[in-house]
Amino acid sequence: MMTLKIELEESLDKKFSRLVKEIYHGDVTKAVSEAVRVLLEDMDKETPRSRQLKLMSEGFNLGGITIKSREEIYERQTC
Repeated sequence: MMTLKIELEESLDKKFSRLVKEIYHGDVTKAVSEAVRVLLEDMDKETPRSRQLKLMSEGFNLGGITIKSREEIYERQTC
């Protein structure tokens, strides 16, 4: 268990206090624990997504030749 001291902006503090009273019946510890859990879950989901997007943007080397234009495919070579 950890002790945590935070300072919130006044507007954020009022909104948070109201939500804690409505949803968690005044249990601030439970509200903060839930917020941290949700944040960590979102971060865990984001990491694999970012990794896959990076792989997609880099592409894969499958061998072969690099074709710059369609015309290059159909060029005729004369012997």
